[in-house]
Amino acid sequence: MTLLEHLRQGEWNEALPLIDRALRAGVRVRHVPPPSGHTSWRDEDYEELLAEFVADGRGPARLIQLAVSATDDQHVRGLLGTTIKRFLADRAREDPLPKLRRTLRAVLERMPEAIFVDKGTVALAPHCERDRWAGDETELLAVATALTVGAPPWGQDTIREGPPTDRASFESLCTAILDAAGGPVALKVLTRTIGRRLQLRRPWDDRLDDEGNTGVIAAGTTPISASATVVAVEIWDQLTDEERTLMTYLDAGGRQASRESGIGLGKSAAQVRLEDLKGRMALLLDGITDRSEVVRALIDLHARWDES
Repeated sequence: MTLLEHLRQGEWNEALPLIDRALRAGVRVRHVPPPSGHTSWRDEDYEELLAEFVADGRGPARLIQLAVSATDDQHVRGLLGTTIKRFLADRAREDPLPKLRRTLRAVLERMPEAIFVDKGTVALAPHCERDRWAGDETELLAVATALTVGAPPWGQDTIREGPPTDRASFESLCTAILDAAGGPVALKVLTRTIGRRLQLRRPWDDRLDDEGNTGVIAAGTTPISASATVVAVEIWDQLTDEERTLMTYLDAGGRQASRESGIGLGKSAAQVRLEDLKGRMALLLDGITDRSEVVRALIDLHARWDES
């Protein structure tokens, strides 16, 4: 059985080794920074990244899109590369650390005692000529943790997206950490340390602290089960392109389908096709217990197919 056939039957595990290799390559090519607190990517970090790719709110949809769009195993590999590129780009936009790094650079540039030794390294003025710091980041974190930080300058109605503390606290943290290092410190190290002190995490990690927040699924929605997704993909594969196009007009009628669908049929002919499709869908859905979930999955497949 080919990889594509496994995907179309919902056997995701068969694709995991390929996805893992593609993610590792994507991290290297895009120079994705390691998780907070780590100086390099470890195997367990890649395992968490793989789990994030296949199991977060959009994970099943990514795999379904591969199964629906690909024509053979080679096509799967090409589409997977594009999907991972978008995944890593979205992930970077959601990461709070780049925003924190920009904030810290702005703060440091206004601190007369802080000197940028080069573009990505900073030190206190008395330490500029010393060797670059290369110690244990947990020691710097201990220094930062001992400091009290102030509340961010938010108003009562502010949308709380940052900065996570006030300027004075940023300056105190930077000064204490750089002083403890006793030499130039990479800005990325300073960012990671202060990020951990302020307990910054990506938005989807918030679900660990709040049982009422899924972190990745919009409020009021329910994730589509894997079993419903598999059934929907099987049904989708049995539909022609014309039937897929007409799916969204089942309740609208032939007049609207004729006018908007682009299938080139008059309203009477379109109505006949819609009636045929209703009967066909009734047969395909017959005996399915989670019919509403399957229909939702079909709608999702249609939306993705329509965008492609």
